[in-house]
Amino acid sequence: QMDSILSKSGANPIDDKNRRLYSAMTLYMDEAVGKLVRALKAKAMWSDTLFIFLSDNGGAIYEPGSGNNFPLRGGKYADWEGGVRTNAFISGGFVPQTRRGTTFSGVVSIADWYGTLCELAGVDMVDHVAERANKWLRPRGLPLLHPVESVPQWGFILNGTNGRPEALHLSEKAVLRWPYKLVTGKQPYTVWTGPLYPNCSTVSDFVEDEGPWFVDLKLFDRKLVMGREKLQDRMTWTQDCGTGGCLYNVANDPEERSNLVDDPGHVRVLVELQKGLQRLNGHTFQPYRGMPVIEACEAGVDNGGFYGPFADIEGWYSPVPTSPGQKAKDAKLKQLFRMVSSQALQKTMFTAVQTLLPLVRRPWARTLDGCSTNKINSSDVPGAATFI
Repeated sequence: QMDSILSKSGANPIDDKNRRLYSAMTLYMDEAVGKLVRALKAKAMWSDTLFIFLSDNGGAIYEPGSGNNFPLRGGKYADWEGGVRTNAFISGGFVPQTRRGTTFSGVVSIADWYGTLCELAGVDMVDHVAERANKWLRPRGLPLLHPVESVPQWGFILNGTNGRPEALHLSEKAVLRWPYKLVTGKQPYTVWTGPLYPNCSTVSDFVEDEGPWFVDLKLFDRKLVMGREKLQDRMTWTQDCGTGGCLYNVANDPEERSNLVDDPGHVRVLVELQKGLQRLNGHTFQPYRGMPVIEACEAGVDNGGFYGPFADIEGWYSPVPTSPGQKAKDAKLKQLFRMVSSQALQKTMFTAVQTLLPLVRRPWARTLDGCSTNKINSSDVPGAATFI
């Protein structure tokens, strides 16, 4: 169907196999959303509906992610705009007529939708359970649970003003205080992709160790690397902004091409953001989340191959219809999970895989993506990646 749409529009077929699949998945999602909207309208529910459509991060531009954030820089796992600035829209009869067809330019964190929906529902967004827990934690000198960090945005969306003028903590390496953004440390996927990305050049470069490899590759929750630091950085398109950081005005320069860090006219902003990031990092809530346990994997098997709650779950899930053949496969899979749950075995397996990975990465890379045409020169492709 995707090929037919492109052909009718006079466009060339998508040459990257993963991108073609990604496009088809997006088309399927679009059709599913359309069916949902038509069903709401058919049942006379659309006039009372607020439809919120958003993404949690930018597209994954590593192989085999197949995302593209053109013309923004970077993608998922990076603090560049391609990783943190996402598309979103609201629709439905609940949206006032005066705001329909307009664009909202205020800063909205994904965490703000919780407060916004609480605001619309007329309920308190305060975490009272956490407040009660803090009464027990405080006298014992234990870390306290933080309050909900969410800004109700509905009023700001209606009047077209920015509800987040103060610093927004993007990560431990980045802070945004509109319109300025400070990015520090090593950042993967420091690249501008073209409009036709990924493409056949991406595939050939990937096989030749030019990246982009997945930056968070793990086995048994331990990080795997492709080689020494310099090679790892090259294959994940990583740039180091250092402790001082890289500074951008993302209102005037959303593609982040003009680093203002050495501009004398921006010294005050730079220092303020550096101090602001340091202050925010001092309040980062990082509770102990426990160790990976085999029960989580077993619950996923029982639930048809989908991860979900695994502790105290009796009666939580509806039974999943399973054929005798599938039951036998599930039993073998559980047995395998129990075998590899040994810490000693996991350590041995991790060491073996890490040792072999540099030797097998090229053959493995050939299996992760493919090109439907002959290899072409990246300089001839308008969608080739541009580095700095």
